[in-house]
Amino acid sequence: MESWVEEAIEPGASFCRACADPATGRGVGLGEAARGALGPWIRVAGGRIRNDQAAAPTIWNFSPRGGRGRPGPPEPALEGVPVAADDPNQTPAVGHVVRSADPCRGCTVQ
Repeated sequence: MESWVEEAIEPGASFCRACADPATGRGVGLGEAARGALGPWIRVAGGRIRNDQAAAPTIWNFSPRGGRGRPGPPEPALEGVPVAADDPNQTPAVGHVVRSADPCRGCTVQ
């Protein structure tokens, strides 16, 4: 890393190059976010975005039951949590349980 920084990075040099928008193409980016794996996908056709999606860590962290019938992490944690549509004082409990297993900043602000 040190040699790459010394050889490839020029202080004050441009870090972004302008380029033409592609007429067609596909892109994928896989990386790690603070809460887990993050995967964005994009497809361009005819100069327009045809598909753009992102699999956020919550999708992986809160997976549904798999092929073997095992529940995803939130299901057992939510068992027995009181939920009553007519009592607004009970419904926040579900959100607290879910956020305790997957502390997404955006969800926490909600």
